[in-house]
Amino acid sequence: MKKDKKNTIHRGELLKRVAETSGLGVEEIVARMNYASRNTFYNHTKKEDLSLAILLRYSKVFRYDFSADVAEINDFIVQEEEPSYLPPPLNLVDATSQRDFYHKLYMALLEQVRQLEKENTALKNDKPGLKRDS
Repeated sequence: MKKDKKNTIHRGELLKRVAETSGLGVEEIVARMNYASRNTFYNHTKKEDLSLAILLRYSKVFRYDFSADVAEINDFIVQEEEPSYLPPPLNLVDATSQRDFYHKLYMALLEQVRQLEKENTALKNDKPGLKRDS
């Protein structure tokens, strides 16, 4: 792997090496990255200072940890908060209770929307300038 004067690694060459050892073809890599053409991938392999954000996206495709090769990537990684979901139901009773929970939540939100629509209509009726021209 080539290193420049500052002793930093050529990220494009690293990407190319990891891609070659991944067992994935270029077409598959391009598809998983949602790129329009292979040219994007090939251009990335030529960039010495390839963006850390792009490198992280490739790390998910290859299931490869680039942090051993590119130390500064650890500073770039942002820990995203996991969304909180109810645990998956283990049986029919749990599934029914989750369904009921979300149904109640939906109905409460729907009622709030309806109330806001009523208030909005009332405001429009009070202020003739707010009415839309149909």
